[in-house]
Amino acid sequence: MAEIKDVTLQVLPGSNSDKKKVRVGFKLAFSGAEAGKTFQYGVSLRGEDKTGDDEASFLTNGQLLYTFGFGILKPLAHKSVTAQVGEQSFSEEREVSIEKLNEDPGFDIIKPDINTTLKIAHPDEVYATVSLVADEERSPAVNLLL
Repeated sequence: MAEIKDVTLQVLPGSNSDKKKVRVGFKLAFSGAEAGKTFQYGVSLRGEDKTGDDEASFLTNGQLLYTFGFGILKPLAHKSVTAQVGEQSFSEEREVSIEKLNEDPGFDIIKPDINTTLKIAHPDEVYATVSLVADEERSPAVNLLL
């Protein structure tokens, strides 16, 4: 059975101060029975809210922040890959606005003394998810007279 392995996430400086370069690396492992079949993978970024966060969410699988698009004219949420026996390494990189990565947008105001006010942004916890599906198969169309 196909397997996703070793997912990594790097957040690097972007082309300007409003963006970050996000790189997601991963491996896909396929068996001999899967070789030659077409699979589709998707990559997304999610915000993690843990108990005790300043702005904890009710979502248990993280807040969807960004989905990597594939294709130029009509971006799709998945990219096709033909399975080969063993492991294949992949890397996807996108520039993402800081606004999208800001999963805990609030801040704390701290007054260390009467003349000083500090605004401390809530930390953002972001992780990458990679999904993998085999190409779907469809049935022939059925004519209905309703």
